[in-house]
Amino acid sequence: NTYMKKGGQVSVLIIVAIVIVGAIGIYFTLENFTDVKKLDFNSRIEIVRGELLECFNLIYQDSLDLVGAQGGYYNEPFGNYEVQGENVFIPYYKDDDNFYLPSIKLIESELGIAVDSTLDYCFKTVSFNNLEFNIYFSEPNTSAIINEKDVSFVTLVNMNIALENQTSFFEFNEEKIILSSLKGMHNIADYYIYQNLINEDSIPADGIAKIAEEEDVFVDITHHSKGVLMVSIFPLKDSSYPQIFNFLDSPKGIKEEKIDQEEIISSIV
Repeated sequence: NTYMKKGGQVSVLIIVAIVIVGAIGIYFTLENFTDVKKLDFNSRIEIVRGELLECFNLIYQDSLDLVGAQGGYYNEPFGNYEVQGENVFIPYYKDDDNFYLPSIKLIESELGIAVDSTLDYCFKTVSFNNLEFNIYFSEPNTSAIINEKDVSFVTLVNMNIALENQTSFFEFNEEKIILSSLKGMHNIADYYIYQNLINEDSIPADGIAKIAEEEDVFVDITHHSKGVLMVSIFPLKDSSYPQIFNFLDSPKGIKEEKIDQEEIISSIV
């Protein structure tokens, strides 16, 4: 009986401890929420706006990663490509019939489409985190400009926030600069395809190595499948986006056993 009484007392103490800890957690949560509620309307609007801009920045980075991994495309290209896993593809820049290389202008357009197609995530998140507001957004329109060492994004979108009898309307038009080697990656792809065109499928390792050094990237050429090479370009800086740029090459009459892959990679890296 004594053991049962002690066991009962221990159980009660555990329950009390849980209740106390839970109450403390709720207290600090409500305290933080109350601190935000104490702010005036305009200050709270600025917090919402800051959350949205922070989310935009993540979308810009993710869009660069996706478009880079897909060789400069967001939507499937008109040329040849291979599906890799779920909803990801790698384009051929050269096959038996044609040469395909997206222009910088096209890649900029694809980046804008990628951002606008994904920004709904930010709008839903911000609206959910600020349920006391009624938040309305216009259709976003994002432009991207690929520079030598970065990519510039500007998203134009209007936002209207209402709370009781107060409303606030403003537009987003801030420029965000993302560190990027995308221009250099495209330069390497352009050089690779051009040299293949004039030198009949030879791999211009020396020239690629020189450009890669200038652009702070490294290049990896591997066998993707029978008769197909995959060219992957990586930035040397971890903070640079995209983290990889891929495209496929199908040289005429390629024989897997006749290509010294180690020699190609070492000369380029």
